[in-house]
Amino acid sequence: MIVEPKNGEKVNVDKAVTISERSSMGSMDGMGNMNMGAMSNMGNMNMGSTDHSQSTMSNHSDMMMNMYDMPIINGKAAPSIQPITIKKGDNVKLRFVNFGLFTQNIQIPVHKFMVTGYDGVRVNKPTLTSNQLIQIAPGERYDVEFKADQPGNWGIKIYADNNKSLKAVIPLTYKGYEKQKVKTEGTINKFFDFSTYGENSKTAIQSPTKAYQMVLSSSDGGNTFTINGKKMPNSEVYNVNKDDVVRFTIKNETNVDHPMHLHGHHFQVLSRNGVTFTGSEVVKDTLNVKPNETYIIQFVADNPGTWLFHCHELHHAESGMVSLVKYN
Repeated sequence: MIVEPKNGEKVNVDKAVTISERSSMGSMDGMGNMNMGAMSNMGNMNMGSTDHSQSTMSNHSDMMMNMYDMPIINGKAAPSIQPITIKKGDNVKLRFVNFGLFTQNIQIPVHKFMVTGYDGVRVNKPTLTSNQLIQIAPGERYDVEFKADQPGNWGIKIYADNNKSLKAVIPLTYKGYEKQKVKTEGTINKFFDFSTYGENSKTAIQSPTKAYQMVLSSSDGGNTFTINGKKMPNSEVYNVNKDDVVRFTIKNETNVDHPMHLHGHHFQVLSRNGVTFTGSEVVKDTLNVKPNETYIIQFVADNPGTWLFHCHELHHAESGMVSLVKYN
């Protein structure tokens, strides 16, 4: 659902780009569990091992690599991925949405672009950038805008951060160049950094009335994931009152990414690994916390209820990484 501002800027092309993946080996249920008909295709993978003395984190990771081998863009797999058709002079807006299981890299070819929104919230005074990879974790949304000033038939590369089999190209095709071969740029190693991007509005940060720790960990090598040593259904509960200013320090002690998603609220990201953000205020509802990273975030408790705060890699949530923000 897209809600346009009453007097917002106009773009000529406005496209959603949804990113996910599936298995070419057989159907799976909503949580990614293979059906029995697909089991014969799993080769030597040990699906049922409960021997925690083995490296189950590695086994889980290897399983994911083998199972999810088909990138899906806007509901289509290659070679049926539909091109984005533009013409010279267009103002183009692409709304990238990751509802899969892997952190993805987005490489915009040739054009200078602006990142204008995170998770539905505008970036303050975004600036033009180029030759940078945008990383988008499960549950995150990034809005990207650019001027169509490089006629040709270009390929937007999208590939998973830790799964070499998940690579896709979306043709960015100028009218009149449909018959040209799709061209992609070479490897780019510089990552977009939202901690310094845009301009800070100098809005004062409120002092917190509640402060909590959220430690992301695993005591069995990745068979289960916990928050503060607790796991669903006996989840950690964070109690708040309406209008509290709630501050979380989130620390990832595991060796995998955890995109942490808070239902019912947006939060401001204040710092990463002790370094305060200096760019535009980063206001999101999903934050990817990489191994050994520590973030401080803050939000106003303005939406009474009982809300999930969980990892949006849904296997991690299913195995325990779910907490609750509960209004008194």
